[in-house]
Amino acid sequence: MKNNKRIIFHLGMPRTGTTHLQQTLRANDHHLLKEYGILYPSIWNEPYHSSFGGPIPKKPTPSGQTVSPAHEALANAILSGRLSIDDCVNYIETLVSNNDVKTLLISTEALTNVVCDKANHSFIEILRRLSKHHKISAVITLREYASFVESMYIQSIITWNERGNFDSYLQLRKTWFELLCKGIQQIKLSPFVDLTILAHNNISITSKFESILDCQLPPLNATNKTGEKPNLKMLALMYAPERYPEIANKTFQELYPLVEEEPGLFSDSNKNYTLYNEHHYKELFLIAARYAQIYDIKEYASLNINSYDLECKERIDLDTYTLSTDDIILIKSALH
Repeated sequence: MKNNKRIIFHLGMPRTGTTHLQQTLRANDHHLLKEYGILYPSIWNEPYHSSFGGPIPKKPTPSGQTVSPAHEALANAILSGRLSIDDCVNYIETLVSNNDVKTLLISTEALTNVVCDKANHSFIEILRRLSKHHKISAVITLREYASFVESMYIQSIITWNERGNFDSYLQLRKTWFELLCKGIQQIKLSPFVDLTILAHNNISITSKFESILDCQLPPLNATNKTGEKPNLKMLALMYAPERYPEIANKTFQELYPLVEEEPGLFSDSNKNYTLYNEHHYKELFLIAARYAQIYDIKEYASLNINSYDLECKERIDLDTYTLSTDDIILIKSALH
């Protein structure tokens, strides 16, 4: 017999405003539970630490890292198989057993990795078992794939200090979208899951989730700047720091305050660049369109896929792009 609890799994994708949404949810978690009965957990209970790979921190993580560590740990435990289907179902049942909870929301981009993996079969079985007693919903936001790949590559430089060139990265990403479409189709065909596919567009994901959750989310006091496309000069610094020993080993978080303090140094207008050449962009564009058609993801076609206009952007090769001597002198002076 079903009860009135609703369980929502927000599956990503990454680079679709998920971090800002999670920051907003975390900042308002007490308000959401008290006013709407919506539980957005910030930590799991101790008996599951070993399955999750260790204790989950209660405090917010440093800028540039996940803002929902407990949710990411749950997804990773499902992905790795450390958490059995039975244990996962039982644990989620304990979360919604509280009479004050009407809706449970789990939100992490790490669930995208589950959807793209063979672990998706285990995840779907978890959803099936939970659906015996609860209303199960899944939400995923799709972003035009070529734009997504470029954004992920830039994040890998800024956040994870990766240094591989863009062409090599594109080769690794060519098959990923097929796995995602296949996983989405498997969930879509599951009759016990209400799947919502959103488009990444000019409407904020926070506004979309207010509609899904039927609630109002107070805005954050601070803007999530780490989610923005970084200025080209800053990206060049992070991509090849060895070229600039005068500004050695500065992190993105150390450099970003200079955007406001020295607007002439890191001008927003310098964000109008692309790492693509026309051939690679069209190739990735066509690959994504083909997989979306094969796996019947009609919602992908509704994206504003023409918004990424290569002709209006400056083509940049990070392997050859270098800062001018004047730029280096100005940045070094600002840092001191």
